[in-house]
Amino acid sequence: MSDDRSPDEAGNASPREQGRQAKPDSVGRALRSVYDDTLREDIPDEFKDLLGKLQ
Repeated sequence: MSDDRSPDEAGNASPREQGRQAKPDSVGRALRSVYDDTLREDIPDEFKDLLGKLQ
């Protein structure tokens, strides 16, 4: 009986382990995409007005 998380004799991860490794990459890409989109958004006028009142 083999452990699905153990590398084989050649040092390769099992298909189950490879699936686990791929998820963080796709999550990271999705988070970067959302972050990049957020950086490109305009600052709402109401927020700019509030910031102007702080000066």
